[in-house]
Amino acid sequence: SLSELKELAQRMRDKGITPLPRLFAFKDRTAPSALTEARIGLQDEPGWMWLDNSREQGGKPWLNPYSSQAHQYITDLCTELKGAGFSGLILDGVQFPNQQSQAYYGTGPLTSLSRGDVLARFVSDLRQAVGPQDCAVLVASPGLSVFSDDTAPYYANPLTFGEAGACPFLLPSSLGDPLKAGTETLSDPAGNPYDAVKLALNQITLRLRLMDEDAPYVCPWLQAYDYASRDILEQIRAVTDTAGKEACYILYNPQGTYDFAALSD
Repeated sequence: SLSELKELAQRMRDKGITPLPRLFAFKDRTAPSALTEARIGLQDEPGWMWLDNSREQGGKPWLNPYSSQAHQYITDLCTELKGAGFSGLILDGVQFPNQQSQAYYGTGPLTSLSRGDVLARFVSDLRQAVGPQDCAVLVASPGLSVFSDDTAPYYANPLTFGEAGACPFLLPSSLGDPLKAGTETLSDPAGNPYDAVKLALNQITLRLRLMDEDAPYVCPWLQAYDYASRDILEQIRAVTDTAGKEACYILYNPQGTYDFAALSD
């Protein structure tokens, strides 16, 4: 319940922890079943619910990035999180589906915008709704979408969506092999965590310099699984060497287990 969420957030703050909930936006596999006006429809049968694969292959529905109702639903969720006492939130899934065969996005007023522009419009409107000074909006995305030229399924660089902060996944094992950033290439990025994170962050920094004063700050996700503590520390060192000692980062382990004692040595 919301009251339990408020209590949990307060308990974390009392222990000196700043909680940042992670919320998926359009990549929502549950809400489309109930919000018929907010989901992606099927091209030949607009009233039917579109799936990103066949049902036999585990296909799931999505919220429609062109739907004003979908925008409002996600904004309402974020407003509730703000009301629960969270001073910031991480939005993931601010994107179109990876494959869009037979997807129908309707004829609403937002369909006049390009796909990149409608995602930026969503983030900008959301940021205003929750209060830019009261609740920071951070957008998570794969690292390669931020510093490479392949921006699908965002159709623009996610750094340009107008968020307060960008949280690219810079997990070395997810950066390809070889890792290509700008004019540089790194073989076996998973085996060279310091070099991989530093190369990616350097390229992101170059792109931020081309933006105006509203460029977001960067808080990357780092890999905290399948690595010894020394490899995790090497990633952290790459962040601080690039962005300074006060730079932020997020350690990511899908199992939720962390050896903070080993990382504090």
